Amino acid sequence: MKEQIENLYIEDLLKECKALKQGRDKRVLELARYARQVAEQSNHREAQLKAMYESALAVSSIEGNYRESNQMCAQLLDVFRPPTDPFLSALVYRLMGTNYYYLGQYKEASD
Repeated sequence: MKEQIENLYIEDLLKECKALKQGRDKRVLELARYARQVAEQSNHREAQLKAMYESALAVSSIEGNYRESNQMCAQLLDVFRPPTDPFLSALVYRLMGTNYYYLGQYKEASD
């Protein structure tokens, strides 16, 4: 029961991250970090991945810091090998490609 409540809470935090990101609200970074902490405490690997992705996406789309976002994506891919969620992995690689594009690194973007 406690695990179900924790999972619901983490999912609510991640939903709020998405809503804040849509409104281009910089508080999404703080919320995503908090969601990651909660996920780590409850040992919820999938939620950790999602929170890290939300952070990297916010850094890219809200702050426009494409280099830092790519570093965050690379860390996400390194920390959580092998990938457990193919869809999330595809999102991470797509974000990296978009970041490379905006950095003018077109070869890396197409890889």
